[in-house]
Amino acid sequence: QNHYFNSYTGLRFQQNRYGVTHALNWDVKNQSLTQHRIASYYNAQCCGFSAEYQFIDLSQFSNVAGIQQDSRFHFSVTLGGIGNVSNIFGGLGGTNPR
Repeated sequence: QNHYFNSYTGLRFQQNRYGVTHALNWDVKNQSLTQHRIASYYNAQCCGFSAEYQFIDLSQFSNVAGIQQDSRFHFSVTLGGIGNVSNIFGGLGGTNPR
């Protein structure tokens, strides 16, 4: 039996020109942090920038092999009319680009 507390907060300012999101997953039964994520973005008329930090703890799941804890930093740049450039490993699931 599992008990989790999940939280998500998103703030947008200046008609979605910039903002920040925060997500938290807490395992209440085992008193441990499973995931913590914070992301921010800024969109100008011609370009934009996004950044995200994520911490994941998989040590409580016995069927997961390999890395038990991981911290990640993702970033992305958006150029108007061209598209966006981000790291090749994905990420930035918490942002809302225009």
